Amino acid sequence: MHTSTALAALMLPEGLSDRRDARTYARAMLLAGSPSSSGAKALISTIIDTIIVPARQGTVQLRPSMILRYREALGPFLADLFYSLKAGRWSKLRTNNGEMATYPGKATAFEAMRGAMGADGLLEELPGFFRDEERFGTDYQIAAMTSFRPTPKLIQMAEAHGVTLANLAAHFTVGKAPPPAPCDTIEARSSKATKGARAEPLPIDPEDLTARAITTEMDRLNAYLMEDGRIGGITFAGLRRIYSNADKPGFAWQWGGRFYPMPRGDNYILMSDGGGHGAGGRARAAVLRIDGEDVVEVDLSARAPNDPPRPARPAFRCHPGDL
Repeated sequence: MHTSTALAALMLPEGLSDRRDARTYARAMLLAGSPSSSGAKALISTIIDTIIVPARQGTVQLRPSMILRYREALGPFLADLFYSLKAGRWSKLRTNNGEMATYPGKATAFEAMRGAMGADGLLEELPGFFRDEERFGTDYQIAAMTSFRPTPKLIQMAEAHGVTLANLAAHFTVGKAPPPAPCDTIEARSSKATKGARAEPLPIDPEDLTARAITTEMDRLNAYLMEDGRIGGITFAGLRRIYSNADKPGFAWQWGGRFYPMPRGDNYILMSDGGGHGAGGRARAAVLRIDGEDVVEVDLSARAPNDPPRPARPAFRCHPGDL
């Protein structure tokens, strides 16, 4: 039952590597789901009792509290794995120690679960990385999350407990991201000292009326976009706006202001099918859905520069309900 036809299902270019699929189209794991049936709970118990505990015996003392942590880690992890597989996709997650300390079960239980399942052939993994690269004389930082997907062995084990991709909703909840905090939906960044330098986030005055108005609009927009069924095909955790050159004289929230996905969700901006011009738009169109409908990208900045000037109009403001 293992799905290996994700490339065809996503209408990706023929010959696109499975490794690129794992990196580009993997869905971010929220670890917010849980088992909701006796079969799913029995599956979790089987993995703990027959895979994780034997792998840990002789290395650590297995207290009841540690078994509970394995259970806390495994339920959300399996939920995300199975729902991504149902969509023909890999899953991805940050696996550095600092991030894992915030996950259900905490870092020790998560690392033990991940290692035992991988060693027993239940889990396929493409390790993440973080490295510095030089391109055309400019230094860049390149990073990728760790990608996961269940193997046929794990799918067969799930089926033995009555859990299949077809009836997944009866056994696992998928969970959803909480609305982003208002302070996280707006960011002011410094100017770059050099082309390859990083723009650093700067503090925002909580009494800044313009900043407060922007966060209010972002709260309304995110509330609308994060309604159940609104955004599909990706893990969506809300939007934020990032403003640039905030350390320059005269800054008044007029520079930058582009919309970016919140870090917990999928960074759909970086999606690419590897096919040259228009690669990003095609990749997003293959997976992203709004209200269950296909999407298409329109570049409003591509209007011919020689178009005659148009009469002045009031500034356009988009209410979430007009999207």
